[in-house]
Amino acid sequence: GETPRWLPTEETEREMIDWTGRFLRERGYAQYEISNYSRPGYVCRHNEGYWLRKDYIGFGLGASSLLSDVRMRNTVSLSQYCSRIECGESACEQQQRLTEKEVMEEVMFLGLRRCAGVSFRQFRAQTGREMRQVYEPVLSKLSGQGLLNVTDEGVSLTARGFDLANFCMAQFLLE
Repeated sequence: GETPRWLPTEETEREMIDWTGRFLRERGYAQYEISNYSRPGYVCRHNEGYWLRKDYIGFGLGASSLLSDVRMRNTVSLSQYCSRIECGESACEQQQRLTEKEVMEEVMFLGLRRCAGVSFRQFRAQTGREMRQVYEPVLSKLSGQGLLNVTDEGVSLTARGFDLANFCMAQFLLE
């Protein structure tokens, strides 16, 4: 389908993103993630922790948590939340232990949102596997297309890769 009239075209959207980046850089902000900028030393710790898959605990209605590769979410129903808490029960409504495959996929598609990308050391620490062994065909393909930087330290999306981030990240989904 066609783009609805009230939405910008892809070309206009690209111009808006480029203009925003220039505007922020001229004012001392640096891009640290696909859609976030900050002044030096003021990167959002929550975002960084989320993209690096650090454990976090959410408190309250609908809050999410990640603890040792288990994702949890509290109920979004205020009455259920209150009655569970009053009874000394957990407000947790959903709980999912991530598989090894899901952890590897998350490390890649969350980490690639960051300008710094994913280090080989980080991948090994979080998965117990070597990124090149798991993803060599994808690394070669995206690097050859100019979408991915591969260094001795790790991988990160190029500027063109950021433009096509959804496509790039989808390549890291394992069959």
